[in-house]
Amino acid sequence: VCIEKSGEVIPQDLRAIPERRNGSEIVLDFPTRCPVCETALDRPAGEVISRCPNPDCLAKLREGLLHFAARRAMRIEGLGEALVDQLIPPREGVGSFVRDYADLYHLSEERAALISLERLGPKSVDNLLRQIEASKEAGLARLLFALGIRHVGERTAAILAHHFGSIDRLLIATEEELSAIYEIGAVVAATLHNWLATPRHRELIERLRAAGVRLDLATNGGAAGEPPPERVFAGRQFVLTGTLPTLKRDEARAFIEARGGRVTSSVSRQTHYVVAGEDAGSKLTRARELGLPILDEKALLELGRQR
Repeated sequence: VCIEKSGEVIPQDLRAIPERRNGSEIVLDFPTRCPVCETALDRPAGEVISRCPNPDCLAKLREGLLHFAARRAMRIEGLGEALVDQLIPPREGVGSFVRDYADLYHLSEERAALISLERLGPKSVDNLLRQIEASKEAGLARLLFALGIRHVGERTAAILAHHFGSIDRLLIATEEELSAIYEIGAVVAATLHNWLATPRHRELIERLRAAGVRLDLATNGGAAGEPPPERVFAGRQFVLTGTLPTLKRDEARAFIEARGGRVTSSVSRQTHYVVAGEDAGSKLTRARELGLPILDEKALLELGRQR
């Protein structure tokens, strides 16, 4: 096939090249059932991906937990593949530690049992429990991304969080209200609305609430009970490069997105600002070649607080 780089990362399949075939090709038989739970797979017309529709599939739970704990999601360090594999299989007489994301916030009640797991000890378990506790303050944008809702990536999650400010306002939004939001659209709106309307997902949200997980904006996007920051960066594209004095990369991204801006990975003529820190590299050089405005951390914060 002939492919090209499309957008910033994803390759696009342009066309097949049948004249390059030599007869050694084989026909691939795609699976029709989930290899883990044996549920018949769902492959919508026109799509190439087959999905397991079973909400209780252990493979989906495993990958969901890894995504939930990822750095750009709830950032629970220490919750890697080896540990997740020990948390979800049924254990004789007691079942599993974790059946959904909310169960993570009750693992402190299982401290003694966790210590008995392979390659874990008191120090490792206590570090994990501290990370889980800290993740409660991740905020709505990262939580929406962590939940693994189809079509709701990191950018969409940030847009939704800063538009609604809290999960309660999002829960009562109509599909029409969602689709009217800039950059959301009808497909994302329908998928999100259906996800939020599903009883098991509503129950999950309430269990997360009861566990103390923050369901509004984190501090860098507007403190609880305060209105979201003004969207002074709306329509603006930023590129981050180098190490900033006080803000981590994710914090700078959150600051920009909370104010309506977008952070991209490469410098182009469509870039409005380049935020440069110590040891900035080729992106800073490219910005200078294009004559783009270059901000340091102080200038970024001042620009973002304009009214």
